[in-house]
Amino acid sequence: MSDATLSSIALNVVGQYQQAGQHLIRAYRGGSERLVQGLRAQSTKLLGAQGPDKVADLTIRGLDTATDIAGRAVTRLAEGAAMGIERVGGTTDKLEAKLDAAGLEMVSALQRKAATASLQIAGKVSELSQQLSVRLAGEEEAVEVAKPARKTAAKKAARRTRRAA
Repeated sequence: MSDATLSSIALNVVGQYQQAGQHLIRAYRGGSERLVQGLRAQSTKLLGAQGPDKVADLTIRGLDTATDIAGRAVTRLAEGAAMGIERVGGTTDKLEAKLDAAGLEMVSALQRKAATASLQIAGKVSELSQQLSVRLAGEEEAVEVAKPARKTAAKKAARRTRRAA
């Protein structure tokens, strides 16, 4: 990851947080469904009627709808963030090509280290949210991550020298 650009690291961070969001939504859905099923069982024991089943089914359908909407919102946010990062990265690449950016290499290296640390934190958040999701929702499910429209290639800084006048 030594040659990774800030854009590629930022895209990975967005992807990790998107995964964490999807895991948390799945954990919420699974935990809520378990609660509704438990209440259904207790209500049926007490009341012995079909009424609790209808209420539970309606509640679960509402949970499914709400969590589907939340999942789509997380995906849209991640896709929007990825597009913004790609636009900024493209603009930065164009500016670096036109300007002599040799003096900014040290600053860029420090930024990459901070971005890499942020990526590690995001990875841990995603991992822990997945564990929570598996614990509350049951079996493990694959979580889709928004793919960037294009991959940003790592570019080497071009060294420019001025000619003596």
